[in-house]
Amino acid sequence: MAKFYRFTLLFCAVCITLQVSAQLSIGGKPVSFLYPSIAERTVPVVQMPDVDVPALLKEDEENMNGIEKPYRFGFEMAVQINPENAGVTDLLPGGDKLWRVAITSPGAKSINFIFSKYLLPEGAQLFIYNADKSEIIGAFTAANNQEDEQLGTTLVFGDMVIVEYYEPQNPAFHGQVEIGTVVHGYRSLAEPNATDERGFGASGSCNINVNCPLGTGWESQRNSVAKIVNGGDWCTGALIGNTGGSPTPYFLTANHCYANSIGTWVFWFNYQSSSCSNGSNPPYNSISGSTLKARRANSDFCLLQLSSAPPGSFSPYYAGWDRSGAVPTNSTGIHHPSGDIKKISRDDNPATNGSAGGWGADHWRVYWDQGVTEGGSSGSPLFDQNQRIVGQLHGGASACGNSPANLWDEYGKVSDSWNGSSANKRLRDWLNPANNVTTMDGYVPATLAIEPTGGSNVNVASSEGIELFDILSSAGGWRAESLSPWVKVNRADDGFGELEVSYAENSASATRKGIVRLTSPSGAQSDVTVTQFGKGSKADQPTLRLATLFPNPTAGLTTVKLLSKGTANVTVFDMTGRAVMQLQGEGQFNLDLSGQANGIYYVRIQLNGEVSTVRLAVQR
Repeated sequence: MAKFYRFTLLFCAVCITLQVSAQLSIGGKPVSFLYPSIAERTVPVVQMPDVDVPALLKEDEENMNGIEKPYRFGFEMAVQINPENAGVTDLLPGGDKLWRVAITSPGAKSINFIFSKYLLPEGAQLFIYNADKSEIIGAFTAANNQEDEQLGTTLVFGDMVIVEYYEPQNPAFHGQVEIGTVVHGYRSLAEPNATDERGFGASGSCNINVNCPLGTGWESQRNSVAKIVNGGDWCTGALIGNTGGSPTPYFLTANHCYANSIGTWVFWFNYQSSSCSNGSNPPYNSISGSTLKARRANSDFCLLQLSSAPPGSFSPYYAGWDRSGAVPTNSTGIHHPSGDIKKISRDDNPATNGSAGGWGADHWRVYWDQGVTEGGSSGSPLFDQNQRIVGQLHGGASACGNSPANLWDEYGKVSDSWNGSSANKRLRDWLNPANNVTTMDGYVPATLAIEPTGGSNVNVASSEGIELFDILSSAGGWRAESLSPWVKVNRADDGFGELEVSYAENSASATRKGIVRLTSPSGAQSDVTVTQFGKGSKADQPTLRLATLFPNPTAGLTTVKLLSKGTANVTVFDMTGRAVMQLQGEGQFNLDLSGQANGIYYVRIQLNGEVSTVRLAVQR
């Protein structure tokens, strides 16, 4: 039986206010927020038909008798919503255009979309946010354009969302934006272990978190594995390396996970607990969209190319492989059972040839000594004793509580998938075109040495102000220079990993873009953009800076220096949104994080009725 659950959610996530879980996008606030006269205007609403949730739940209960039966999260509704037939279009003072439409689906716990038409010109931006504007995803831009001109978006919680499309004056072409599917989420993934859930905390108790002791030494391979959320199924797969000399983002999963909608699939990297316990639902990094390179049914493999390479902030790893056919002396699986956070399984004995009905010798069979797999694990990699991929999960009988004889799973062999009648039915043309090696070790790609985190773009009003960008750097000594006379670099602090810029007032009505270029000692470059709107936009106050933290990164002890007088309330959050420390202080005082794990933390400072959040890295 195939290891996956079928359901009709396109994307699912538990979003947190830190926006760590946003799809690959450039950031910035929706343009309407900068124009009070527009923001306060009523947006026309498209109301979806009522959804018969009790009937859906009854069908789900009946279908769960078989693991390959549908397991739905949301109900898909076909629509054609675009600027020509719905919403309202406003002309901005500089001649730019702004289209907005509100979509409500009564009783929905979440809403997400498949855009049947998505093709944006340079400078255009798409945002999606909920009614109270507390949850925002985007901006999506021309960088998200794909060959199939479609886009899938992650869900926004609530029963009403607003879609906003901004297009600058005189674009190279007019953008195409049309919503083709609205997904009414009738289940909630926010609570673990609920009887009708699949997602965080839903896998069996015998599953082992990837950061438990069993996962020690597998940190790199762990980073190659991602959860797939598509229009019908949950599956798993992994980034896989090639010998071409460049980190092309090839992604190996199972053929039975394949659907024609791969252009709208989303891939969740780093969806895992930072420790051996589950804790709270963690954030993740994601990329939307892929194209098909090759697939074949007999060994159940499917090779995709992601729409973009995971950036350095994802800590990507391109797994190695072995196509020799040599028997693994022990085997390790890393996967997302039941759509849960990442787990690890181990077979301490040599694998054998498969024997399941219709599969046979083109599969490896393993019997787990620790951990199991479940629906949602399909397509996950099987690593041999040399930490190279030798197969991807097809299915099996393993489950928590089964007898040892029924703790088996079978994986389609890489050695069998290597050859085929044509390039679209084999791996070799993509992973080793010269076909001259039998094994390849995994690697960390030579990614751009510096890159903005949390978004490379900020939308600001016409008034002067200050903005702060967090910067990820794999090497010290980077510098910043403004390429636009109205943008000034106030501070480029390599130790803090921060870039602070100020911008002058825009007295014209037209929108303008300012570029600050980051350059590493090796010459690698990355840009941040300040998109400033013209007169008529809201006179926002400069970005609030209540305190500085140093050193940042820190080995544990860091100093908070307040920039204003008064007593500050300070709360430190980890990447899951869990508060790990709370204290008060005045002037200058210390934070001691020596008892916390390495990673990224967010320090929220409340002072004199204002709030500011600073990113802090703990590294030892």
